[in-house]
Amino acid sequence: MLGDKLAELRKKRGLTQVDVAAFLQISRQAYSTYEVGKHEMDLQSLQKLADFYGVSIDYLFGRYDVKPFLLSDDDEIALVKDYRGLDGRGKGSVRATLAFELAQGGAKKQAM
Repeated sequence: MLGDKLAELRKKRGLTQVDVAAFLQISRQAYSTYEVGKHEMDLQSLQKLADFYGVSIDYLFGRYDVKPFLLSDDDEIALVKDYRGLDGRGKGSVRATLAFELAQGGAKKQAM
């Protein structure tokens, strides 16, 4: 279960096992053993990956099936973190600006 979640999240981010292993500062071979379920990951590495992917450890262990909304790049991650740091007035201002931009046609057109 854990290995499947790790592989799913890695692939959704467009990362290789080498990328994730480098992030964890371990070899690709060592990381691979976690994805295939051959070895168990230590708690510190689990927390590091949960934070990296923006999910909970419970999600990694399959304790609930709700898939997280995955952000696609560092800019989106930074925007969400900044938004979360705002007070109620600031969040309202961001929502109003977003609504205005969407109404003005500022939304990216969906490819057909």
